[in-house]
Parts: sequence; structure tokens; C-alpha cells
Amino acid sequence: MNHSRLYKQIADKKNVLEAYFEVVDRLDKKVLSNKLSGQDKAVLENYNFNINKFINAIQDELQNKAPIIQVITKKIPKPKGKHRLIYIYSIRDRIKAQAIFNVLEKVFEKKYSKNLYSYRRNRSANTATRRLIRKYKEAQKNFVLVADIKDYTDTIDRKILKLKLKNVPLPQDVLELLDLFIDNTTLTSSIQTGILQGIPLIGLFANYYLTDIDKIIQEKVDLYMRVGDDLILIDKKSSNLTLCKKILLTETKKLKLTLKFQHNEVILITKSFNYLGYNYCDNTIGIKQSSVTSFISRIKSNLKYNQYLSETTRMRKLYHILFRAENSVDKQISEFLKSHGFARNDKQMKLISQKLYTQYVRYIYKNYTPRNHRKLLQNISYKLPSFYKRNIKMYYGKKI
Repeated sequence: MNHSRLYKQIADKKNVLEAYFEVVDRLDKKVLSNKLSGQDKAVLENYNFNINKFINAIQDELQNKAPIIQVITKKIPKPKGKHRLIYIYSIRDRIKAQAIFNVLEKVFEKKYSKNLYSYRRNRSANTATRRLIRKYKEAQKNFVLVADIKDYTDTIDRKILKLKLKNVPLPQDVLELLDLFIDNTTLTSSIQTGILQGIPLIGLFANYYLTDIDKIIQEKVDLYMRVGDDLILIDKKSSNLTLCKKILLTETKKLKLTLKFQHNEVILITKSFNYLGYNYCDNTIGIKQSSVTSFISRIKSNLKYNQYLSETTRMRKLYHILFRAENSVDKQISEFLKSHGFARNDKQMKLISQKLYTQYVRYIYKNYTPRNHRKLLQNISYKLPSFYKRNIKMYYGKKI
């Protein structure tokens, strides 16, 4: 069977072996190597003692374009009774997808817009946030437009995606290999729209699907960035953003996508808007309010008042919950602050601290009052975790 040079690189044993180790490393870091098995029920332990045989088998499947095993879906709980659907590929299909990605990544990097910040090396969401903050601080008389695409990967049109991939251009044998992943279905549904997340290859598809739009818009405004399905445009003239809004609506409709705007109209940059987990308002950068609400809810769930425990017992358990538990409040505060490391809104930080103190007091005395707060402080020999003080210490190096 004759294959293109690109296809041979994908199926090369060295490339497949590298893909295997990347998948192993990714799963081990998340402690998922023996938890997330696909429809074939196989986990990494099944292959660790026959790696050479396993790699040869994957090579053979790639060379013969073996069908992809249907994906398993699982529901992950979210706040307010909602859930997020995750897609679980078989181990062997994850390795095949990684092998394809490793070769095609360089091809697509040459095609992407310079203003795309998702699924790219050295161009992460954090990089985009840093760039936005610099622009935000120097452009207080500018205008902003923020948008996102509703259910992006779930609504990508497969026929349009295939046509776009053909125009990269890619060899026919490589396109046929990609079709196996594009046309894959879940065990419980034979959907004909969207692409199934769970492998880096899908990120590559999602990046490229909007590349033509990226290149049109970036030429018309002072700043344009896209991270996945999140778009932001900044310009000195509101008329430029209004024009871009019309273009975006027209072009996304052609791609059978639904575009949502954060505000009905173009707004001054000094007004409140959210992007990538941060809130921007009046030259201040804080944490997006929905993220704060979710964080406080998680803390509340750890600090539920129990009337059947004595106050002494509750005092003892409070210390454990705050500092000793595997998912202690202290640890959660640190992790939440690290994941929102660009926030510098002292007023918001103090308010979050007060809400946490309220939960500490309620855990011991059921009701919060200033008197109960003082009483708790008198009865403990340690300092309660402070969101505000931790933020100051982490990012300014000061102790309060």
C-alpha cells in the first residue's frame, strides 16, 4: 500500500512510541491511568508488559485505517444541578490520535492566525490574558466587543470541516485517517454533527475551523484574540467593532455556528466585561463573579453546621477541615488564587474573605453575628485562612 510522506511520518514507529509515552504521562499526571477506560475496557496496565507488541499493533491499525472504537460518555456534576459531558476514547485510539497530532501540529501552526491562543505551544490562555491586560491598561478610551460560540465543538459541521481540511491542503490518505475521528460517534448516540472532545486532535480541528474568520477580523481592529470559542475585539472606534460584529454574525452563520455577544451593543472598555475567567471594570481586574460564587459554594459544602456535635467537637473538626483535610479550605484558597493569578481587585478580595469568615462562624455557632465572630477568634489558637491576606502574600510578598 502506497502512502504519502506525511502519512508515513504519522505511522512511523518512533512517532507512535512518542505518542504512547505522551498519553501515559498525561494520564499519570491526572492519576487517571487505570480509571478512564474506553469501550474496550482496556487500561494502560494491560499493555505495560507488552509495549513493543502494542506499538506494532497500533502501527498496523494506522497503516490500515482501522475503525475507531465508539466513544464512551460520562457526566461530571457541576453547580446548580448541572453537568458536563466528557468523552472517553479507548487507550489505543488516544495514542493514534496523539501520533497524528504530533505530525500535523507543525502543518497547522503555519496556517493559524497569530492571534489564536488555544491548544498551541507557548500561546496559552495565560499568554492571551497578559496581552489583554497590557492593552486594557493603556486603552481606557477604547471600545470592546466580547463574544463566544454556543456549544462550539458540538455544533461544528463535519462536511464543512472536511472541506476546510482538504484545502489545507492535506494528502488524501491523511484526510481519510482524519475522517475516522471526525465521523466517530458515542456508544449511546449516532450524532451526525459536532466533533467529540477528549483528544488533542479535536483541539486542532476546533482551532482551524475558525482560522479564516480570525484572519479577516484581525486586520480590522487594534486588538483581536481568540481562545477556543471565546473572542475579544478592542478598537479606538466603536464603528469598527460594529462592522466586525456584522461580519462575525455573517461568517459564523455560514459555518452553521451560533454566536453570542456579552453585551447587545459595543461598550466602552471602562464598563464591566468578562473574559477568560476575569472581570474588567473601571481599570480594575477581578475574578469573574460566577467563578467566585462557585468557589464559595464549594467551601459552604465543606462547612455545614451539625447540631448533633458538641461545640468542642465542632471546634476540633473545624481545624481539620481548614488545614488538615485532603481538600482543605486552606488548600482550596491557594489553588483558586493560583488559577486567577492576574486578579488585583482588593475590594473583591476583602469581600470574599468576609464571606469565608461567615462560613467559619456558622460552622461553629450556626448563625453569623459580629459577636460570634469575636467569640470564635477568642476560642482558637490559630489564624483563620484569609482569602485577602493570602492574595497579598502570594502576589505582593507582604504579610498582614
